[in-house]
Amino acid sequence: MPRRSFTAAFKLSVCRYAEDFGNRAAGRQHGVDESIIRRWRADIGKLTAMPRSKKAMRGRAAKWPSLEEKVIAWVREKRSEGHALTTVELCIKARCIAEADGIPDFIGSKMWAFRFMARHNMSMRRRTHISHRLPDDFDNKITKFQRYIIKQRQLHDYPLSRIGNADQMPLTFDLPRGTTIARKAERSVSVISTGHEKDRFTVMLSCTADGGKLPPYVVFKRKTLPKEKFPTGVIVRAQEKGCFDEDITKDWIKNVWAKRVGGITNRRSMLVLDTFRCHKTEQTKALLAAKNVDLVVIPGGMTSLLQPLDVSVNKHFKDALRQRWSAWMQEGKKTFTKSGRQQKADLPTVCRWVLEAWNSISSDQIQRAFLKCCISNSLDGIADDIIWEEQEVEQDSGSDDERVEVRPRMTCPFLVVVAIDFGTTSSGYAFSFTQDSEIIRMMKRWEGGDPGVANQKSPTCLLLTPDLRFHSFGFAARDFYHDLDPDEAWHWLYFDKFKMKIHSTCDLTVETELEAVNGRRVRAIEVFAHVLRFFREHALKEVKEQSSCVMEGEEIRWVITVPAVWRQPAKQFMREAAYLAGLVSPDCPEQLLIALEPEAASIYCRKLRLHQVIDLSLQPIANGVDVNGSRPFDSGFRQVREQLRRSRHSRTFMVESGTGELWSELQTGDKYIVADCGGGTVDLTVHQIDQPLGTLKELYKASGGPYGAVGVDLAFEAMLCQIFGEDFIQSFKDKRPAAWVDLNIAFEARKRTAAPGRANALNISLPFSFIDYYKRHRGQSVEAALRKSNMNIVKWSSQGMLRLTQEAMNELFHPTISNIVRHIDELMSKPEVRGVRFLFLVGGFAESPMLQRAVQKALGRTCRIIIPHDVGLTILKGAVLFGLDPTVVRVRRCPLTYGVGVLNRFVEGRHPRDKLLIKDERKWCTDILDRFVSVDQSVALGEVVRRRYTPARRGQRKIIINIYCSTTDDVTYISDPGVRKCGMITLDLPEPSPPAAALGGAGGPARREIRVTMQFGDTEIKVTAVDVMSKRSVKASVDFLSN
Repeated sequence: MPRRSFTAAFKLSVCRYAEDFGNRAAGRQHGVDESIIRRWRADIGKLTAMPRSKKAMRGRAAKWPSLEEKVIAWVREKRSEGHALTTVELCIKARCIAEADGIPDFIGSKMWAFRFMARHNMSMRRRTHISHRLPDDFDNKITKFQRYIIKQRQLHDYPLSRIGNADQMPLTFDLPRGTTIARKAERSVSVISTGHEKDRFTVMLSCTADGGKLPPYVVFKRKTLPKEKFPTGVIVRAQEKGCFDEDITKDWIKNVWAKRVGGITNRRSMLVLDTFRCHKTEQTKALLAAKNVDLVVIPGGMTSLLQPLDVSVNKHFKDALRQRWSAWMQEGKKTFTKSGRQQKADLPTVCRWVLEAWNSISSDQIQRAFLKCCISNSLDGIADDIIWEEQEVEQDSGSDDERVEVRPRMTCPFLVVVAIDFGTTSSGYAFSFTQDSEIIRMMKRWEGGDPGVANQKSPTCLLLTPDLRFHSFGFAARDFYHDLDPDEAWHWLYFDKFKMKIHSTCDLTVETELEAVNGRRVRAIEVFAHVLRFFREHALKEVKEQSSCVMEGEEIRWVITVPAVWRQPAKQFMREAAYLAGLVSPDCPEQLLIALEPEAASIYCRKLRLHQVIDLSLQPIANGVDVNGSRPFDSGFRQVREQLRRSRHSRTFMVESGTGELWSELQTGDKYIVADCGGGTVDLTVHQIDQPLGTLKELYKASGGPYGAVGVDLAFEAMLCQIFGEDFIQSFKDKRPAAWVDLNIAFEARKRTAAPGRANALNISLPFSFIDYYKRHRGQSVEAALRKSNMNIVKWSSQGMLRLTQEAMNELFHPTISNIVRHIDELMSKPEVRGVRFLFLVGGFAESPMLQRAVQKALGRTCRIIIPHDVGLTILKGAVLFGLDPTVVRVRRCPLTYGVGVLNRFVEGRHPRDKLLIKDERKWCTDILDRFVSVDQSVALGEVVRRRYTPARRGQRKIIINIYCSTTDDVTYISDPGVRKCGMITLDLPEPSPPAAALGGAGGPARREIRVTMQFGDTEIKVTAVDVMSKRSVKASVDFLSN
């Protein structure tokens, strides 16, 4: 029998089972020998500390034991002397020993160093420190600083070579590393030094936005400088305290800033400094003014965000300086006092280290630093989406945690983000305060519902009074409608699972109507507005309860989720409903974000740790049973569902500040699919990761269809029609709407418990009014109807219930699930999608073991199938994260081809004659499609399409441009098959200013042009416009609901 291996996650699950039922039962259940389980339980501490995907605890034996003995002796010697060691130094020493011992095949890689440390119980140890706290109003300070920078640059048009930054850096003559190799059991980690930790000197670094580096300026704590020779390229000064004062600052201005390239001519420049007192004295300001320098002072406490040297340079400079000090401590020439105390390095040596460390900083690194602080960004906005990427100078930083998100999150200008997950079957909201963004707070649990079910979300049910006023939503609406007298219920308007109407309506407008259960019709936008207004009131109340400050409406960012397969009209419909509900004002559209549901889930999945997911790939199956034949497939999911029910009682969720453990297994370029299996639709999106930045790129346009859990409900209704007759079911729905709702509620509760391999039937209670109405309508009993239908998979219970066998449940689930599996399989066969590593199943329907089994059986050997524990809340949490940072998804795919109809010069033989138009004695071809973007085209966030349009006549106050779309790119004319008008752009033109009208001179007024800018890389299409001549903004809007 071949040797088997098991992951730590599997071993822990077996140990937990053994704790409840004993070792012998666990062995039978999981097919593992009892003695092995005893050993695993003895090592439970080690298993808990291991990575969940690791399969052994034995590690790799040393290949060169004699070499490692010498290396460990060297490490102990250096550590006994207090030296800090890195893995780089460890590898270098090991290579030297290998060369001396004649070991030719020893490489000494970094992975060998980590295995070496693991074998000898060593690790990288770090000293902790407390970071500075940002001021409470840092958002306002950032905005004011950046606005002032932009204003100055627009006013004076500085070239990048005349925009500078300088920063003083207090240093000591001892620069021990913060990490070292040491034994894991050591309680105290010390590092040797010369004892001159308190002997300080100051280095002033300065640079320009074009990447230029000015000479480093070093100030030593002395009255006079020694007569030793200092290296060229460093300016050295002496000061009694070794720090900057007004005189030293003025000297720096004269000898560094004023003597830079181009500085002698005193051309106007801008210098960014921090709030150090000597920067703001009257004499300093006067000298800068004399040198034609505009001083910009960074707000207090904000240098970590706004000072280029602090953001990207100082750390690397210190690391390089520390490397040279460590090499000198270990190998360099040192001098000692008569008492045997080691003396510090001499001043020329220190200056040489400073110069070498400064030279190690690249110009590109400095340029990125200015861009990150929004000091040198292009004023037209094209460089605002700067890539936040750090090239570490010292790769051996000692941190082995790969879950660090290098790209800092965009500052959110709001105090709180509230996300509303508007689902087909259930809805809810969550929120997070931007100053405490690692905590996501779920809404309060709802009263009502089914016993034993934790109601983190509420059913999407709305009840209106007979005079069309809002009455209740969710469980309250469902329960109240249930308790109404049947005759009275006929007059009330009950809406359930109405979101699907928006997806299925081809000609969606603001006048589209929804039909209530009783047949009355109401404008759909009013129904949606009622629901959003309900969530707004509840969310605001809860946010204010948990906030110590008074929360204004404009301080809240709202996020509403929609399916990714929704087109622009449906997205605009949700936005208009939000305006009507009072979530935000139409004058502040940026306060509302439309989030795509699978995108939101993908954003949250970035934060997942291994213990927060179920990996179906770890449970291979064959015909509904594990490969080893030891247990039914669904028993594990019963345990998972119980765990989910217990975890849902928590309303507060902590998320990773960076990315989760699961993400660390992925590399740049890896692909994964998110399948959002909701109540109404199934959305599929394919993302590729950019690991250093933690950002996402969409690889294939979003796809999906109406394959949600509602499909099972429709199959159940079809089964009832087959048994009792379609005319009866329709009549019952019309005459007894409340009872029909009760029947659907009963089926929904039992549907959630359906699982593959279930032995007993599912009982569904029929309302008494159903049984009574059928007997009156047909003149026979329900039991007789079942017998006549010859449907053997549905039985009748004397207790008034339908008994659905496992075969019946399979028949109900099969059409919907097969559509989902087929769609995923077709997507994975696309060339752009091949090589997918993960498939994330999210959404409420993803909790169904029936769906889980089908997906695992069909796709389990193709990729890893991952299900988050809180699968029903994944989209809601991801929507909150999207609201905190909408720039996470950097590239999206365009779902359609968009363009407008234009005139082009007519070309004989190329253009058809029926498109010929003669105007002003020129031949033009009409109806040519001018493409903005093509279907499945990659569009980056912030990428724009620009066009210029001219009014047809003088004094025209409005331009209307029709937008056309197509599902293919193989179109030439707007009249081609498949091309349809989908919206229009409206430009409201202001009166031209008199100076602009007079510029034409004798030739008449100048031709007026409107430059239109369109963004297709966001979740919605956005349009802005500018009058080219007057530079004035033009009110522009795009409308997809007026067709």
